[in-house]
Amino acid sequence: LFEDQVFYNNFLRRQLTDGLHSTFFDLKAYDPFKNLNQVDVDLGAKYWIDRVRLVSPQDPPVAYQMRVSDGSINPAGGLVWTHFDERINPNSFLQLEEAFPMQEVRHIEVRRLNLVGSSAERATLSEVQAYGEGYVSEVELTSPLIKLGQTRIFSTVEWEGQVPLGTRLDVRTRSGDDLLKVIHHYDSFGREITEERWKNIRNEVNRGPVVVEEFPGPRWSSWSEVYGESGEVFKSPSPRQMAQVQLRLLSRDLGIHVRGLMDTQIYAALLGEEGLGLASLLKSRFSIELSKKYQRADWADRPLTEDMLEYAASDTMHLERLLDILSRELDGMGRSTWATEECLALESVSVTSASEDTKPLDPVTRIKGVRHLPVREVAAIRTALSWRDAIARERDRAVFRVIGDKPLIEAVGSQPRRVEDLIAIKGFPSGLARSEGKDLLRQLRTVRESDEADLIPYPKGIRRGTVRPPPELEATVERLKDVRNSIAEEIGLPRGTLLSNAVLLELARANPMTLEDLTGVESMRAWKVDVAGEALLQALINS
Repeated sequence: LFEDQVFYNNFLRRQLTDGLHSTFFDLKAYDPFKNLNQVDVDLGAKYWIDRVRLVSPQDPPVAYQMRVSDGSINPAGGLVWTHFDERINPNSFLQLEEAFPMQEVRHIEVRRLNLVGSSAERATLSEVQAYGEGYVSEVELTSPLIKLGQTRIFSTVEWEGQVPLGTRLDVRTRSGDDLLKVIHHYDSFGREITEERWKNIRNEVNRGPVVVEEFPGPRWSSWSEVYGESGEVFKSPSPRQMAQVQLRLLSRDLGIHVRGLMDTQIYAALLGEEGLGLASLLKSRFSIELSKKYQRADWADRPLTEDMLEYAASDTMHLERLLDILSRELDGMGRSTWATEECLALESVSVTSASEDTKPLDPVTRIKGVRHLPVREVAAIRTALSWRDAIARERDRAVFRVIGDKPLIEAVGSQPRRVEDLIAIKGFPSGLARSEGKDLLRQLRTVRESDEADLIPYPKGIRRGTVRPPPELEATVERLKDVRNSIAEEIGLPRGTLLSNAVLLELARANPMTLEDLTGVESMRAWKVDVAGEALLQALINS
């Protein structure tokens, strides 16, 4: 019966995750040559996990190994695993636990090892338990196909929910008009079989169900950009007969916020140092030369080499001693409180950014020159960027590692019809063109064939870069710059460290009249008010 590995795994997973200590199963010895008999538990989403426990009612494994994965895919198409050491259980403990640093986990694999002296032993397992903290790291939920029966116009997308601090909700949509159908036949044990074999089962009682699975067809759009808030206008092509909604629930910080942060770059800036980098500071204080050998290495590649690990360690091994020296120098100049205040402000950045309800930008706003293009070209560029983003998410890679902006935009402008047209574009990866190019071509064709009224134009009110202030405000900023520059030179600080131009512009707009008003302006620390407050107010009064 259990020659079918898929059926065996499914059956065993049900036993191991039903929450009942009384249900258990014989654990087969792992076959390393055929890669069989391991138990892979898919948690269905990414969780923050730091412990996995195996529970047996009797006859626990004598030798075993566990490994975990966050679901990332390697170039060969398999999961990227974190392996733990092979373990021996000579005392026959019924509960076995593997503890490790907190990490994202979606898959847990258990192998019973066939070591010397254990091959004849029986091994049972009743539960695989995972422990961790915080919210679910990442879970993706996709709605069933929403069928309207006829072509309809979608107006807005609305939802209700709570987004606790440190979490995020991403909502996307897609729409289309056609479906692809795949028919699955099953036997009475739940194993998928061929249609011919299903028909050859004479006794209908022994036949399993026939399941028709429906998928979006080639005339569907790609997933839209993320909706910033409930009630926004539908961002996928409309009118259409069908739609789908995708929700991604994300938690990236475990509710952890940095405390006691000390930044050597801040310390060096407040000391008036010209070189703020770690290499410069180590050279000036300890005559230590840091290697630049792996400065441009691909640190996303795994596993890291021993040389790369040593290189990374060398970046941190001198930090404590360096901080002690910089702290004493700041204390001698009476600027210790300045550093404390700046570091506290830096600590609050992660909390503030996590709690702010920021609206994601339309991807086309990241590309220069798109604002003035026709609507159809804007929609085509947006489609190509969304196509690239989807591939980057699926492969867990940075978007520029999928394809750069320049060849992608060139591909849109050349209006390619074949995969070979994509390959001919300089900088367009041939492997990407062959594996994903047809999907891009289909999506671009959909944009070309859509009614212009259904296409989304460049978003209104979005501007790249800073907007030049009116002349009267510019004059005030110039007076504030004169004050800032004079004080910075007097106390030996870089001008931007004392007050950046952006802060001076904010001061000119806020026009504070008292020192108390001055402290209410963002980025105006107490030490900056003490050093430059009176002079700044005088410049504002005279403006």
